[in-house]
Amino acid sequence: MKRNKLQMVVATLMAVCTGTAVIAEDWAPGDGLAATMAVNIALGKTIEGKSDYGFCDTCYLAAYIQPGNYSFLTTDLQGGRTYLFGGAVGEGNDLDIIVLDSSGSEVARDTKTDNVPIVEFTPSYTGRYTIRLKLYSASGGRFCSMVLMQKGGWALPVENLSRAGDVMLNRCRNVARQVPACFLQEPGEWAVIGHVLDPQETATFSDMRFGSGRRVVVAGGDAKTRDLDLGLFEDGNGSAALDTDTLPDDEPILDARTSSGRRYRLMIENAKSSGATVVMTAILDVD
Repeated sequence: MKRNKLQMVVATLMAVCTGTAVIAEDWAPGDGLAATMAVNIALGKTIEGKSDYGFCDTCYLAAYIQPGNYSFLTTDLQGGRTYLFGGAVGEGNDLDIIVLDSSGSEVARDTKTDNVPIVEFTPSYTGRYTIRLKLYSASGGRFCSMVLMQKGGWALPVENLSRAGDVMLNRCRNVARQVPACFLQEPGEWAVIGHVLDPQETATFSDMRFGSGRRVVVAGGDAKTRDLDLGLFEDGNGSAALDTDTLPDDEPILDARTSSGRRYRLMIENAKSSGATVVMTAILDVD
C-alpha cells in the first residue's frame, strides 16, 4: 500500500478515532493512551482491509516517551516476508520509526516530519532486528504507540483489539482508584504490550527494565478470553518469581517491587479461551 494512500487513511482515522476504543475516564494517563490506541487500532484494521497484511504475534506496543527518546523492540523477522510498522502520536508532534539489523545498521526508516510514521520492510535474511519508535520532537512527554503487521498475519476483528484494550484500561483505572498510578516510564521500555495468543500459549518478554519501586501489572483479553495468567521473574535468577497470578479467571494482576539495574522477565499465558485471543498487558508505576 502506497504511503500517500495511508496518509489519507490516517487523516480520516484521526477524525473518527474516538469511537474505536472506550476511553478510561477520570484518569489522565488512560485518556492519553486510549486516544493514541484508537488511531493505531483503526489504522491497522484499515491496512488489513485493503491488503493481505495481518497482525504479528506482538501486535501492539505503547509507551510514554520524552522528546528525543525512544522505546524499542528486538525481535526475529523472517527473510523474504514483508512487514509494516505504523506509529501514532498526537498531532503537532514528530514521531519516527527506525529499523536496525543485528549489527546495528539501519535497514529501514520513516523519519519524515509527521506524527504517523509508516515503515514497510522486507528483510533479505531471517534474523534479529530492532524496531525503534522515537519521539523526535514534542513540547513534552507523549503517549506513542505502534501496530506491527506482516503479510499473511493474524486476521482479527477490530472488536477483539478494542475490547482487549478497553478491558485493560478499565483495570488500570481500577488500580488508580486505590493508589496513585501512572504507566511505566522507564526509558526504552514499553508500558503496554498487545499480543495474540492461541489457547494455552505463553508469550515471554525478557531483559525488561522496570526501574525502582512498586509495579503493578494487569491484563485484559477479548471476548474469547476465559482464563489469563501472569508471572514476573527476575532474569538470570532461575525460576524464582517476584509474583504470579494463576487463578482460574481472566483478571490477572501482579504486584511487586523492582530495582534499577536488574532485568525482568514477564510471562503472559492464555490458559483458556474459545480461540486465538488478543491480550493487552499494562505495566503501572504505583509509587
